[in-house]
Amino acid sequence: MNNEVILLIPEGRDLTDSKALQEKLRECEERWQLAVQVIEHGHFDWNILSGETYQSPKLKAMLGYDDHEISNDYHQWQSLIHPEDLHLVNEKIRAYLERKSPHYVAEYRMRCKNNTYKSILATGQAKWDDNGQAVRMVGFYQDLSQQKQVRAEMEPLNPALETGQSLSFKGLFQDIVENIQMGLLVWHLEDPNDLESFRLIAANPAANQLIGKPLENCLGQRFVQCFPRAFTDNSVIIEAHAEVIRTRQAQAIPKFSYTQKDEPSKILTLKLFPLPNNCVGTAFEDITQQRQTEKALVESTRRYRLVVNSVKEIIFQTDLSGCWSFLNPAWTEITGYTVMESLNCHFSNFIFAPEDQQHCQEMFQALIKGEQEIFQAEFRCQTRDGNFRWLEMTAQLHQDEESDTYLGALGTINDITERKRTEAILQARAGELTRLNAVLLATTAQLEKRNQELDQFAYVASHDLKAPLRAIANLSVWIEEDIKDQLDEDTRHQMELLRGRVHRMEALINGLLQYSRVGRLKGQTEVINVGELLTEIVDSLAPPSEFRIEIVEPMPTLVTESFPLRQVLTNLISNALKHHHNNEGNIQISVEEKEEFYQFSITDDGPGIDPQYHEKIFGIFQTLEARDKTENTGIGLSIVKKTVESQKGKIWVDSKLGDGTTFRFTWPKTSISIH
Repeated sequence: MNNEVILLIPEGRDLTDSKALQEKLRECEERWQLAVQVIEHGHFDWNILSGETYQSPKLKAMLGYDDHEISNDYHQWQSLIHPEDLHLVNEKIRAYLERKSPHYVAEYRMRCKNNTYKSILATGQAKWDDNGQAVRMVGFYQDLSQQKQVRAEMEPLNPALETGQSLSFKGLFQDIVENIQMGLLVWHLEDPNDLESFRLIAANPAANQLIGKPLENCLGQRFVQCFPRAFTDNSVIIEAHAEVIRTRQAQAIPKFSYTQKDEPSKILTLKLFPLPNNCVGTAFEDITQQRQTEKALVESTRRYRLVVNSVKEIIFQTDLSGCWSFLNPAWTEITGYTVMESLNCHFSNFIFAPEDQQHCQEMFQALIKGEQEIFQAEFRCQTRDGNFRWLEMTAQLHQDEESDTYLGALGTINDITERKRTEAILQARAGELTRLNAVLLATTAQLEKRNQELDQFAYVASHDLKAPLRAIANLSVWIEEDIKDQLDEDTRHQMELLRGRVHRMEALINGLLQYSRVGRLKGQTEVINVGELLTEIVDSLAPPSEFRIEIVEPMPTLVTESFPLRQVLTNLISNALKHHHNNEGNIQISVEEKEEFYQFSITDDGPGIDPQYHEKIFGIFQTLEARDKTENTGIGLSIVKKTVESQKGKIWVDSKLGDGTTFRFTWPKTSISIH
C-alpha cells in the first residue's frame, strides 16, 4: 500500500483450562447444529461404492426441478455441471478423496430447468474405511447467485468505499497507537547484511513512559545509540528483530532485563512482529511489578504449604455437601487414612458413634445455611488400625472473595485423645480428692478438738504442778527462817539445792507448755524493725559489762509475728551469754538476704561445741553440761528449732570445740520486706 508502514498489534488468548475448552467445544457444537438448520440451501449424501447419490428436495428446488424430476444417480447429477467447470470439480473431488487436499470446497455453475446457470458453492466431508478407501461423502450446496449479483452492483462503488474506509481506519488506528498502554516501537533495517543498521522510525507515547526518556529525540538513531546499555545482551534483541524480518514470523520474548542509568532494572516482555519494507514492530510492557508479585506469591505459597504440611493439627476444606476437598498430611498421621482415599468422602463417615454423626451433620447444615457462624464438635474417630481417637473439629464458612458465593467449610481438627484421657483421670482423682477432703476436714476438726484439749490439759497441768512447787519453795524458806539458829552450813546448802530443784522443775513445766504451743497459736503480724528488736532483747538480758555484743547493721524490717522471732533471738543470745567459759567475751549478730528468706547469724567466741553434738543439742531435754553445774532445762533449743520450722525456716550450728559457736537460722520474707 504505497510502501506505507502498517503497524499490527498482536493479540492472543491462552485457553489452558481444560474445563473451559470443553465448554467452548460444546457451545461450538450447538452453534454448528443451529447453523446447519438455518443456512442449509441443499445437501447431498453420496455412496461412493454404489454410485447412488441423495440430493435433497431443497437443492433440486434451487435449480427449479421437482423432486421426482432428477434421479439419485451420480452421473445424471454431474451432467448438470457446466462443461467448463466439470474438469475442475472432478479434480477437487479426486484430490480430496485421495487425501491430497484437507478440504473439499468447490465453486461452479449448474444448469437450471430453464437452461440458465446458477453459481453454486459445494462443501463436503468424506468417510474412509480401515484400508483408506473413501466409502461415503456428504455435504452442502449454497446458492451464490444473489451474492454474485450484489457484488456486481457494488463493484462500481468499491473505490469510494475503500477510500472512506481507509481514512476512517487510519484515524482510528492513530488513536489506538497514541492511547494504548503498551509501548510500541518501529525499527527499519537499512542493510539486511548489517544488523547494526536498525534505526528507530516511530514510537508511541506509552513507549516514552515505559522506557523513561523521550524517544522522539532518538528517531533516526541506531539501536545501540538509543539503548547503549539498556539491555543485558543487545545482540540477542537485535538478532531477534532481524529474524522476524527474514522469516516474516512474529516472535515473543517473555522476559528481558532493561536498565536505565541511575534507575532500578526493569523486566519487560517483548512481542516482535513483521512490517513491510524491512521494518519490524516492537510491542512491550513493563512486567516488573507483575514478576515481583508472582515471586512473592510463589514464596508465600511455598511458606503456606510448608506451614500446612508441617503443623500437627489437621487443616481441611469441604464442599457444600460436607465432602472433603482438601486435607493436609496431618490427617494421615492422626487417622492412618491417606489423603487421596479420603478426598470426596463425607466427613461424617469418619465419626464412629451414630448419635455423634447425626449431631455433627445437623450442626454442619446449620453452618451452611448461615444459622450459626462456627461449627465446633468433639467426636470419636476409628483409625485405620482399629484404634479410637478423640478429635475436636472447628469450622467456618468458606467464601469465594470475588463472587461472594459459599464454597463449603474450612477449619481445623485437633487430636484431643490425651486431653480426654487426662480429663477422665482428673475426674476420677477429683472424686478421690473429694473423699480425701472430707476425711481431712473430719481429721482437722478432730485435731482442733485435740489441740483444745491439749491446751486445757497444759494449762491445768501447769497450774496443778506449779502450785505444789511454789508451796515447797515457800515452805523451805519459812522453815529456814524459823530454825535458822539451829541450821548449819550444810543444811542451808541443802535447802538452797531444794529450792533450785523446785525452780528448775517450774522452768521445765513452763518450757513444756511453750513447746506444746509452738506453731499452733498464731499471733498478730506487725511491722518489726529487727535492729530495734535486738536492742530491746540485749537490754532485757542485761549482759555483764565485760561482754561486747555487736549488731551488724543494717537489719531488715519485716512484717511478721513479733513473739516467735523475739523468742528465737532471745534464746540464742541468752545461750551465748550463759554458756560462755569466760567472764568476758564477744557476741556478733548479723543477717544476709537469701532469695525468699533472711539468714540470721549469732556468733560467739565461747568454748565451742563438738560436731558430734550438733544435732543432739536441738533435741528436747538435751544439755551438754550437768544440770547441777548450770541451771538448764534442755528444752530451749528444741523450742527454737520448732519455732523456726513453723515459719518454714531452718536452723543449724557451725562450731568446733574450743573455737566459738555460730547459730544460723532463716526467717521468711513477707509481702512487705524493707531493707
